Amino acid sequence: MGRSDDELRQKLLELENRDVQLRSDVAAYGVDLTKKRLIDLTFWAPNESAARKFAEALSRNEMPPNAVLGPAGPDEPNQRWVVCAPISASVDFVTANENLVTFILFADKYDCDYDGWGTAIVEAAERSHSS
Repeated sequence: MGRSDDELRQKLLELENRDVQLRSDVAAYGVDLTKKRLIDLTFWAPNESAARKFAEALSRNEMPPNAVLGPAGPDEPNQRWVVCAPISASVDFVTANENLVTFILFADKYDCDYDGWGTAIVEAAERSHSS
């Protein structure tokens, strides 16, 4: 529970605004936003201990991470750890306000930050390959 209510609200607003653009970009490739697909959720942890505890919590909540990575080296300015958790969900699901709030608060409970989502756009590759 590292962030204040104002900081959490600001993070929510930032991610909501980013999601508007991401949804538009993904839909432009012909992706059905209601269809389940593999979506990667990305979280940042301040250190290895927080990353490992959060990874365990994700696993207990049926979102086992596929990556828990530390900084590139001691001279790297960003010393945070990244935790990536793939889920099978729709773009609509991961961008729904109540789920966005859940991801933010769940991460904050472990002193981590939810940084957003990403997905491979295989539909674009399929279209370009078939033409």
